Amino acid sequence: MKSKDIMVIGDVHGDFGTLNMLISKKQPKIILQVGDFGYWPHLNTFRLDYFGNQKREEKKIPKTGMSKIYFAAGNHEDHWELNKLTSNEIWENVFYMKKGSLFVLPDGRNVLFMGGANSVDKESRTVGIDWFPEENITWEDINNIPKDAKIDIVISHTCPNEFDINCYDRDSNRDALSYILNTYKPSLWYFGHWHMYKTGFTNGCRWTVLNHSFSCDKWWEWLEEK
Repeated sequence: MKSKDIMVIGDVHGDFGTLNMLISKKQPKIILQVGDFGYWPHLNTFRLDYFGNQKREEKKIPKTGMSKIYFAAGNHEDHWELNKLTSNEIWENVFYMKKGSLFVLPDGRNVLFMGGANSVDKESRTVGIDWFPEENITWEDINNIPKDAKIDIVISHTCPNEFDINCYDRDSNRDALSYILNTYKPSLWYFGHWHMYKTGFTNGCRWTVLNHSFSCDKWWEWLEEK
């Protein structure tokens, strides 16, 4: 069964016009977002990272209405500005969930947010402008999770090594997420980053990789009910 109150969405990359249309049409109460949300407060251009292309457009912000958005950091965000935040509410009803944040859903399930991933295009980017080494998960982030935490759902940007996404790139971020998978044994996991849609079942965990908003295909879905 799918909830019609809680939605999970894939990479947005600052495409808030498409996001706003989705919110207006579906009117979810809660949105969980998997990173590459598109937080670039100093850039006048939204960068579309799928093929390294750029698109100039008037900046929009999410118009949430009664919805509340909780987003993880992707690798394509301004991490320096995110780290300066004194409140995690960056716009009205839009909340940044830093690595290791825990959130309790109305049905009592615990959600772990563990954003971060490696930018394969970092060589073409500029440190402090559109690339930040803080994009990666550290073991300090992992160690900050309470050892006795009960984690039912994980929202991450990339995924553990165990998930079969037909990509054999392995890095420290995926190693860290493998540790979470095998230590905390969540039953649901959602992520993005790979710009595809696929679902599977691994080590007792139902996982879904969501597409990005520009694809207009399988970039969001309702959260599975408890």
